[in-house]
Amino acid sequence: MLKKYYIIKRLCFIFLLGLVACGENEQNTTPKAGVAVRDFDIAGIKLGMYVSEMKKVLKEGTFMGVEPSWKRYNSFDKYKGLNTYLEIQKDKARMHIDVAPSPVSRKQTTTFVAFKIKYSMPYTDENRVAFEKRLKEKYPRPQNIRKSLHSNREEWVWCERKSTQSNSTNSTDECLGAYMVYATKSDLTLEIVDLSYIKKLEVFLKQEKENKLKTTPDF
Repeated sequence: MLKKYYIIKRLCFIFLLGLVACGENEQNTTPKAGVAVRDFDIAGIKLGMYVSEMKKVLKEGTFMGVEPSWKRYNSFDKYKGLNTYLEIQKDKARMHIDVAPSPVSRKQTTTFVAFKIKYSMPYTDENRVAFEKRLKEKYPRPQNIRKSLHSNREEWVWCERKSTQSNSTNSTDECLGAYMVYATKSDLTLEIVDLSYIKKLEVFLKQEKENKLKTTPDF
């Protein structure tokens, strides 16, 4: 009986050592520092690209032979006054690119730049396998992978910088500067967002609105 007790105890100890080793291996292979999200591209499109550059890349690459179209959000302006975007679709793949005036000029649409890039395609098991294979080939390992226990939903997140103070359940809320997120929902989506540029735009638009309302009391 005593011999059996020691055998069980030893097996438990070996099992615990295995768990620790696996945890250390996972920790070593997961990047802790930020990644250069601004150097990432989706179908050749990067953050900060001018519309003229984007059109050229799209025509020569994945969406060859298809002309992108200008569209506007039907709902309330999504980014406090900026509701223009480029959209292009070929077969079942779609690109949605939110654009905003560059710091250089606000007068011509060719000087608008990309601050949010989204690529999507229909969800099927086969598409998901191919999508995730391409992610692993093209980009570094994500800093965070979140899986839902109640559905087939999963998110992979890459952050330019990570916040140490965020307690949000939203996986992208811990990111600062810019981030990229892959999500499995009704569609397979890959999205790059420039958070710092959005904040600058919000400040700029607020100042512009205040300048238009500025007047001198004359009484």
